[in-house]
Amino acid sequence: MFTNGKRFIISFAVAIFLFMVLSLGVAHHSTEIVEMRDELLTKSGDILGGYIKNKDVTSEATYPELPGTRLSQQVTVTTHKGFMTVGGTVTKCEDEFYPGTYEVKFSRKTILPSSAMVSVKLDVTPGDTVYVLTGTKDTGYRQFATVTADEDGRVAFNTNVIRDYTISTTDIQGAQKAMETLLACNTVKN
Repeated sequence: MFTNGKRFIISFAVAIFLFMVLSLGVAHHSTEIVEMRDELLTKSGDILGGYIKNKDVTSEATYPELPGTRLSQQVTVTTHKGFMTVGGTVTKCEDEFYPGTYEVKFSRKTILPSSAMVSVKLDVTPGDTVYVLTGTKDTGYRQFATVTADEDGRVAFNTNVIRDYTISTTDIQGAQKAMETLLACNTVKN
């Protein structure tokens, strides 16, 4: 029979053996998780990097089609450090006076320490001149930038402030000035 000392030694040896097996299993599983995470991060970066090129707005950017992938949102914000986790939505405005107008709204507004590129996928013709505006129809628009849509209908512009924008293929400010001039001429004649 076993004495108390022998039982303790056998129990201790079995406990160490089980601890070592458990440790090896956890270490092996952790290594697989880290490798999977690194692989997923690399693939995600490659896919998103294909959609966004960190170039100046005036340069021609290309966004290659990647088979079997699609961008989960129509708005992407990148800085020199990479992609920002700012959610944005794009809504087409049904306005007969300003066709081809979209509202871009962000989940949070923020002032950035450096410039970021906002890239928006729209239903526009490649090569179209697109006007980026701040403000609203009620408060009035202020032109922020004028850019050209690329071959995929993507519009990109640089900003230091993440806020809501209106993007349109119609020169809204020009149309509003023309309307003001027309109204001014009509009031002078009457």
